[in-house]
Formats: sequence, structure tokens, C-alpha cells
Amino acid sequence: MLSKISILLLSLTFISNIDRCVCHLELKLKLADDKIDIGTAYTYPIVLLHGISSDKSELSDVALWLLEKLPNKVYNIEIGNGKMDSIFKTMDWQLNELCYQIYSIPELENGFHFIGMSQGGLLARGYVEQCNKFPVQNLITWVSPHAGVYGIGNISGLDINLKHIYTSIYQNIYSFSGYWKDPFRYEQYLSSASYLPYLNNEPNDNNPQEMQNSYYLLDNFYQSIEWDPEKSKNNMLSLKNFVMIWSANDDVLNPPESGKFGFYDIVSKQSIQSRQSSQSVQPNELLPIIDLFESEQYTKDLIGLRTLYKSNRLHILETNCTHTGHKTQECFPQLETLTFPFLI
Repeated sequence: MLSKISILLLSLTFISNIDRCVCHLELKLKLADDKIDIGTAYTYPIVLLHGISSDKSELSDVALWLLEKLPNKVYNIEIGNGKMDSIFKTMDWQLNELCYQIYSIPELENGFHFIGMSQGGLLARGYVEQCNKFPVQNLITWVSPHAGVYGIGNISGLDINLKHIYTSIYQNIYSFSGYWKDPFRYEQYLSSASYLPYLNNEPNDNNPQEMQNSYYLLDNFYQSIEWDPEKSKNNMLSLKNFVMIWSANDDVLNPPESGKFGFYDIVSKQSIQSRQSSQSVQPNELLPIIDLFESEQYTKDLIGLRTLYKSNRLHILETNCTHTGHKTQECFPQLETLTFPFLI
């Protein structure tokens, strides 16, 4: 028979551990009967952000799904006027718009979870790195080109001459030009791409760590973002978790591995190019993929990914969905398993 003192000690132990187990308990309840009883526990709001050639309406099914399944409030936001601005506004303009919109929602002041879809994931990470006054708790990206793209699916039928992708005209017109990463013109990418080299803290002695297109900002609500590498890293390290969800069946991003910070091997491009034997083979098809853990991004810990990984806060997860499939009901069961543990 337990003494009164033993019972008291057991009660105190249970109370001290309840905060640590409540999330796991809720997840088990969720998986068991499709309901979550959170009681009085606080749940952070969730912000959703669409990708390129898209607007918030294309994530409306995602928003409804989250609202039905989870107790969190959900804010499905839009950059500018949606589809057109997602293509024809520079990434720095969109990032300023994003930061302003988030700061205009008082309910996010105490923190929120951020889910960014495709290009929206790059903007969500930009918010964390250079804004984040309303702190992101868990950053979750779905098929986002974290390491850049060297090929992208058809965007509203645009006829783009990629030879000019790094000219100031293209950089000031097309959002994706800011994260276009040509493995055969890497130095030009570093010196001319207007977004990703700064977002990824890639070393570049020829460019100051400052956004180049601040003259596109519209009014006094917007302030140009001066990229501070130390701030980027510190803010990333403030995250509870950074979750990258990618798919080998991604039919938009090239390479699909960019969704988990993988990219073509730039260092060995010359030797591989010299071995090219058929004009019918695209040069990038001969380039091997360098995994995040083999890259300078990880080994030099440029934005803190190595530190996050070693502290069990970096998570690389995979679905078998197509790129746009991630915002459809067919992919929701996979995303529920992978995403919900970081939202409750």
C-alpha cells in the first residue's frame, strides 16, 4: 500500500511531466479517433503561404483541412494580388509585403507556425531570417527550392530566354530569377541573383549583403531589407524545428532534391561537361546531386542547418506526391503524418 508521502510524490512527478507529454498524448488521440482534446493548452496559430503563379485560393482546401483536423487558428495569406505579383514582383518586394502583412495580424504577435508552399517556403524562410518580430515556432516547407532551381515547370505560358536570367531586367521582372541557380554559371549566380545567395548566406565578396531592388518598394509601410548574415543564422537557430518536406516525384522543381537543400554538383561541372558525348543530353542530366550533408551550406553551417540537425531540430521528410499534389486531398494523409506532430 502506498503511503501518503509516496502518493504526493507521484502526483508531483505527474504534474511536472504533464507539459512534456501533452503534445504526444494529443497526437495519439488524434491518430486514434480523429479528434484532439487540447483542454486549455495553448496552440500557436498557423500561417499558410502560397507559391508562384498562385494565390491563397489554391490553398483553401489546405486551410479547411487544417481547421477541421486541428484546434489551431489558420491564416491563409496572399502576397500582393496573388498570381501576378507572385511572378512579376521581385522576391525582396514579396518579402517586404509578407513581413508587413504578418505584422498587421495581432494574433500572431506571440508566435506562430509557418507553412510555406514552394516559392512560399523561400519567402517564409526569408521572414524568419530577416523579420521574425512575431516569432516563428516551427517552420515547415512543402517542396520549396531551398538550394535553387535549374529548371522549373511551365509558369503561365511565359516565354523566357534563360540566357538573360541574370541580367538586371530579368532580375527586376521575374520572381524566380532571384533563385535561379545555373550550375554552369555559378559565379554569375552569386554576383547577380537577387535573392537566394543572400537567403542562403552564400559567400560572395563582390556583392554587399543588401537587397538590390529596394527601389521597387511601394510606400512607407515597406523598408528595404539589409541582409545580415549573423541575424539570418541566429533567427534560424531560434526555431523549435525546421521541417523540409520534399518529393522525388516533384515534377516542377529541377532538381527535386532542392526541396531538401540538395543540388547539382557545381564543383565538378567542367569535367562532367567535357565528357558529354551527345547533344541530345542536357548538361544538367550529367551532373550528380550533392546532398545537403555534403554541401558547404551544411559543413560551414552558413545558416545554422548543421546546428539545427545536431540538436534534432532539422527534419527532412518525404512524400510521393507531385509538386502541386501537396495542396490536394490525395496528399493530405501523408502530410498529416509528417506535419501534424509539429503543429500541436
